Amino acid sequence: SGQIRQSGVYAAFTTTNPTGIDDDQHGWLLPKQFELGQNYPNPFNPSTTISFALAERTHITLDVYNVLGQRIKRLLDESELAGAHSATWDGRDGSGHAVASGVYFYTITTEKFSASKKMLLLK
Repeated sequence: SGQIRQSGVYAAFTTTNPTGIDDDQHGWLLPKQFELGQNYPNPFNPSTTISFALAERTHITLDVYNVLGQRIKRLLDESELAGAHSATWDGRDGSGHAVASGVYFYTITTEKFSASKKMLLLK
């Protein structure tokens, strides 16, 4: 909900934002912190979406690992603007081969943030 302040013939509408997200200088909504979301759907077949939020422009890598800690595929390796983003994994390795059913981990790494989550591929 918002509040209207009147001064002479002008009124300004201000709001309180319970989401924890503030406007930046361009008026866009930006996250206040880095975050790695849970993939969806999970379990998945044949593909899944991985969402993440960046508090500032930064270089990121987003990788998928098997249970042995071996990198299966690098989904992203680039500079991204602050904001909400997502990437899709199609259940294939870096060579384009379909991987087996099982547990996989995805990891996001930036200069200031790193996080991992687990996902399950069922065929």
